[in-house]
Amino acid sequence: VKLSIFELADSIDQSLVAAVSIEDAHRTNDLKLLESFRETTVILGLIDVAKSRIEEAHQIRKRISSALEHISADRLIAAPDCGLGLLNRQLARAKLKNLCNAAHSF
Repeated sequence: VKLSIFELADSIDQSLVAAVSIEDAHRTNDLKLLESFRETTVILGLIDVAKSRIEEAHQIRKRISSALEHISADRLIAAPDCGLGLLNRQLARAKLKNLCNAAHSF
């Protein structure tokens, strides 16, 4: 039986899990999914860790803004899709700088 993330979200939300990480930069999700997490904090991946292209802060801000239509700001954490260990330090810092600038603009 293959469950969709929408079906799993309710079980996750009812569990003891405090936060769930959802990769969204590499392949965007239907942000209505965030509505399924009524108690759980969502760590939303907004930086693609597999590409050297540096996301613009305004692009990241737009995705955060869209996410905030479905979840409260106090339960949303902006983050990279996963670790940045495979990127060189300069590239990782540039990506994180834009992520921080976008998140702090709210």
